[in-house]
Amino acid sequence: MRKWALIFSVTGLLVMAASAAWGAGMREGEGQAGAGGTPLSTDTAQRAAPPAGADETARHPPIDLFPAEVVPAYATGFSVAYHGTYKVVRVTRPWPGARASFEYLLVERGTPVPAGYPNALRVTIPVRSVVALSATYLAEIGMLGEMATLKGIQRAAYVYSREVRASVESGKIAQVGEGSATNIELLIALRPDVVFAVGSGGAGELYPKLLESGLPVVLDGDWAEPTPLGRAEWIKFIALFYNKEREANALFATLAAEYNRLKALAAKASDRPTVFVNAPWQGSWGMPGGKSYVAALLRDAGADYLWADTDASGTLFLSLEAVIDRAANADFWLNTGDFRSRAEALAADPRFARFKAFKEDDLYNNIRRETPEGGNDYWESGPAQPQVVLADLIKIFHPGLLPAHELYYYRRVR
Repeated sequence: MRKWALIFSVTGLLVMAASAAWGAGMREGEGQAGAGGTPLSTDTAQRAAPPAGADETARHPPIDLFPAEVVPAYATGFSVAYHGTYKVVRVTRPWPGARASFEYLLVERGTPVPAGYPNALRVTIPVRSVVALSATYLAEIGMLGEMATLKGIQRAAYVYSREVRASVESGKIAQVGEGSATNIELLIALRPDVVFAVGSGGAGELYPKLLESGLPVVLDGDWAEPTPLGRAEWIKFIALFYNKEREANALFATLAAEYNRLKALAAKASDRPTVFVNAPWQGSWGMPGGKSYVAALLRDAGADYLWADTDASGTLFLSLEAVIDRAANADFWLNTGDFRSRAEALAADPRFARFKAFKEDDLYNNIRRETPEGGNDYWESGPAQPQVVLADLIKIFHPGLLPAHELYYYRRVR
């Protein structure tokens, strides 16, 4: 240490002496020509001087542990900023109409925790154990090749994936319950690096209670995206926690290209059949608004959705009579809810027979891939694979455009 102190001291004296000589020379011969006859101004000297710390930066370049980065192209509900050894992730729309936003500080394992983020939830990455409190995250985790990190889900009855259900049966994945019946003690015992959850902004939500218990809860707002590609792009959000940006970018680029190809194909159709969706529940018919995810899918598939003229991005709650008035002559009825057959629909309400789509046997439901307990792959992997959903819809509306395609999520209701 004394040796280095002496060197720095001598160096400092030399610099001071050189500076004094330079200043004296400038005072005595101000405006004199420099080498080559060009007047040497203070401005020129400043431009020629190397920036402070340049030598140090050359010897020790900044650390960048994230060579591949995520830049959302369709998703509008999250953002990420990279800082060499950590990422700052913001969920700006955790649910439709949200005024709250959430910040997450993702710090590479073994590196210092940066200061300046007092309100951010810190997560060490890459994560090694996760709990998914929605089945929609399972497909994305699987697509990234990280299913081995999954340690907990809500209930296996809601899951279609055979791999996940088998892991539940073998005890590798725990069932933590849902809503007010969530086993918080079990969640804590699992010691997850992160708990992916859903927020809605309503009273009595689960996620604040989990945060109060010290659990690392991260809100995934994919379901609030109004477009199919926007929703699917949240695979990049999940990838941030695994440092798998490169894989997510490649996966999404492939599916987006296929989706846009199919969308362009459907745009060439000579006709646009009319369509309505869903079925009444407890006296009310929930119809997606014209700015919704479902409306976008139907439009991209070359159909004329009968409620496309509404401004809502959420659900419209209508009476059966109101739906009959507008959709009696519609060409197709899709997503028929719990109705697996025409007989079940008529037993629920004989007025369904008034629909042209019912009379002409043009009812389709997204139940081709489901388990006896109720797990439905349309809701599990469909959001992550909108190109497959779109292909199904084009096959239904314009079968001649995709003659070789076999329905994957949908089947006709007979």
